[in-house]
Amino acid sequence: MTPLLAIAGPTASGKSALAMRCASYLGTDILSIDSVQVYRGFDVGSAKVPAADRARIRHHLIDFTEPNQSFNAGDFVRAADEIISGVQTAQRGLVLCVGTSMYFTALMRGLVTVPSASIEIKRELSETPIEQLYDRLKKVDPERAAELQPRDRARISRALEAFEVAKQPLGKAIAEHRKVADRYGVLCCVLCWSRDELYRRINERVAEMLRAGLVDETRALLAKYGEAAPALKSLGYAQVVECLQGRLDPADLLEEISRETRRYAKRQMTYWRNEPVKRAWQCRPALLDQPTCVDLDPASSPKGRKGFRVLEWEMDEFLERVKMRLAQPIESTEVWYLSAHRLVCK
Repeated sequence: MTPLLAIAGPTASGKSALAMRCASYLGTDILSIDSVQVYRGFDVGSAKVPAADRARIRHHLIDFTEPNQSFNAGDFVRAADEIISGVQTAQRGLVLCVGTSMYFTALMRGLVTVPSASIEIKRELSETPIEQLYDRLKKVDPERAAELQPRDRARISRALEAFEVAKQPLGKAIAEHRKVADRYGVLCCVLCWSRDELYRRINERVAEMLRAGLVDETRALLAKYGEAAPALKSLGYAQVVECLQGRLDPADLLEEISRETRRYAKRQMTYWRNEPVKRAWQCRPALLDQPTCVDLDPASSPKGRKGFRVLEWEMDEFLERVKMRLAQPIESTEVWYLSAHRLVCK
């Protein structure tokens, strides 16, 4: 099986540009792992790779489905499996550009299978205040509750649905699922920025999205597909919808999107701290308490762990080391934490 290369990291970290550079060097296609870029028309707010670049290097699962269609992690895994099978049959590599971490985990380990809840259960949960749902989850599945944000209605509701149907905590099923083997051998390169530099890049990206027409794009999508279109609830688009419907002052739009994007980036880096440990992935260098590069807010980091130790490689050395590593078998996911400022143009 041909090993796969994944480029990961927080939003605005330069993943797409580095994935393009790697794909060009290795002679591969790119697979987008992004829950918004799969939708046609969601271009500006998802930071979709320009069409000219996609014409030069083939990108899979961008503009894959219509905005009024649902597309979940299961749909992604099925589509991605087919693409990976095709490129491996042709003995070609593939670069995965990881925007949606949950989709990446689903691709690597498959999905936790639980029976679907009835319409009545779903309706009752949708009509219950989120505070009550979270309190209920803490009682029946404290392990899963501790992993979720208190206002994450979708995941809280899913955990409660699983408990109602399976009569056992979803957290238990997830814990068992973490023991399964990786479905693919992947070298995952995680871009790490200092917090201040990453936040600066995020603020600049949001400002550029607004200059590039994010409001007009959202207005057109809202008029064509209605507020129920799944991706209109995603970061950036959701805030613009609030603004267009008079629930958010236009003067506050830039800061609101920037603030929520910074919070999202922090959660993404928390994922790349915790997920490799949960999955027993091999990390290089290992996570240590004394970081070279700080990416998380020290005040909220557990046990004083403030960031990541990173590999300080220039582009040429990075590309050569990647090529050499991919020439060897990769039995399970291997994670490299990299100094982004050496690999990505500021």
